[in-house]
Amino acid sequence: MTGCDSIIERIVIYSLVDTTYISGTSCILAEIGVFETEYTDAQGCDSLVISTITQGTADTTRLFATSCDPASLGVFEELLLTSQGCDSLIITTVTYSAQDSTFITSATCDPASAGEFVTSYTNQFGCDSIVTETVTLNISHHIDLTSSSCNPADTGVFVQQLTNQFGCDSIVTETVSLLPSDQTQLSGTTCLSSEAGMFITTHLNQHGCDSIVTLTVSLVAADTIQFNFNTCDPAQTGSIETLFTGQDGCDSLVIQTTALYPLPVLIVESAIDYNGFDISCEGSTDGSAIANVNGVGPFTYLWSTDDTDQMITGLSAGDYDVPSPMAMDV
Repeated sequence: MTGCDSIIERIVIYSLVDTTYISGTSCILAEIGVFETEYTDAQGCDSLVISTITQGTADTTRLFATSCDPASLGVFEELLLTSQGCDSLIITTVTYSAQDSTFITSATCDPASAGEFVTSYTNQFGCDSIVTETVTLNISHHIDLTSSSCNPADTGVFVQQLTNQFGCDSIVTETVSLLPSDQTQLSGTTCLSSEAGMFITTHLNQHGCDSIVTLTVSLVAADTIQFNFNTCDPAQTGSIETLFTGQDGCDSLVIQTTALYPLPVLIVESAIDYNGFDISCEGSTDGSAIANVNGVGPFTYLWSTDDTDQMITGLSAGDYDVPSPMAMDV
């Protein structure tokens, strides 16, 4: 514009050829291989696209199913195409599904609800599902209890109706009997009149009932024992009293009385009777005499013939005497 020079400089930079690799699969044989395609990019340079196509295989899918319809049983094949255009084989095997049976047991207290009940349903396979329920009857429980009481108002037969774990009646029958009071009889003795008598004490036994203890205490009188002795010595006569304590702890009086022996009574008589005579005939020496003494013996004898036996023999007619015999100490 002013007539001056204008210089324009252009710098050209080299752009490399770009290469793109592509891989894929195909079920068509004509499409399998390595293919190169050349393009021109935005800068006018070569752009190479290399495509590698491999062969895709046909896939097989196996399916299993069940049916209650015999006409639907068997092996069925279906041929489809995959997304790559390859064959996809589906093999379906259908087997028979039998009816299922379910057994249920339960119990009831209502006789009208007891029995066997069959119900038919359809399961997830469309087949019959038979449910058999057996309902048994629960009987009511009967419990018998026995107990005892000291209170007459608490005795008798009591019936209580409850509900057991099955919801049925549970009948509890309790029979309560009366426990009698215990009666205990005790006896004892005493030497003191203030301790004698009948004493009644009421306690509680192991059942909580009255336990009546009756204690009868008898009075033991002081006993007296009498001993009698005889003596020939007047100095030893008399009565001596000694006081002891008996096995019951009571007084025991012992009285010892000593008296003189009574004087003996002497009777002398012929020991042999000869028809009313003491000797058989005049001048005979076959007479005998015996000294009988009434008294406490034994005695000693001394005849006028100097004999010392109780009876003397070989006597002739005459007088024979014996002094009063003396008691002999033994």
